Amino acid sequence: MSSVKTAYLVSQYPAPSHTFIRREIAALRKRGMKIDIFSVRPPSPEEVMSDVDRADCEETTYLLPAGIHTVLGNNVRMFLRSPTAYFGALAFSLRHRNRGVRALMYAIYYFLEGMLLAEHLRRRGVEHLHNHFANAASHVALVAARYLGIRLSLTLHGLCDFDFPAGPLLGDKIRESVFVACARRGPGAPPRAPAHCASSAWGGCRRRRGSSV
Repeated sequence: MSSVKTAYLVSQYPAPSHTFIRREIAALRKRGMKIDIFSVRPPSPEEVMSDVDRADCEETTYLLPAGIHTVLGNNVRMFLRSPTAYFGALAFSLRHRNRGVRALMYAIYYFLEGMLLAEHLRRRGVEHLHNHFANAASHVALVAARYLGIRLSLTLHGLCDFDFPAGPLLGDKIRESVFVACARRGPGAPPRAPAHCASSAWGGCRRRRGSSV
């Protein structure tokens, strides 16, 4: 299995419905992969129901909450480190949205979160970022991967990834990903399992052309 330093991003981790992500990470680590876990927001105290959940919380890096000084300071540093990459990621974030003022505000918000994530990934030497679900966290992942010029991949899970507001933006996410896995169940299908786990797509990591970070 590839020794590429990998990070997982989820909107919330742990969560009662995300035990499959926990199993997936454990399986990949058993194969020798180095994986850091990131979550946009932490679970509520009521959602941390076991020692395993508490252990997950301790090893997960949360982007939120973050104070205004932290966010602004981080953006200044990221801009100074690479203005070209910064404005490129910002332009992409502003394009990658649905119509309307509210969608525009969310695109700016996700960009700021993406810059927070990018700084964490840069410091840890992450070369591959994997995201579950085509939701808001995937927008954050796109921004961070764009800025750093690292590889991005995605797992889709069902109607929530194809319905509004995620559906109209799914094409961008697929084009930006080096691979996309689809978790499925059906007649003759094996139990839910990440199709990418044994894929050679994890290897051969390289920076995108034009990245200076």
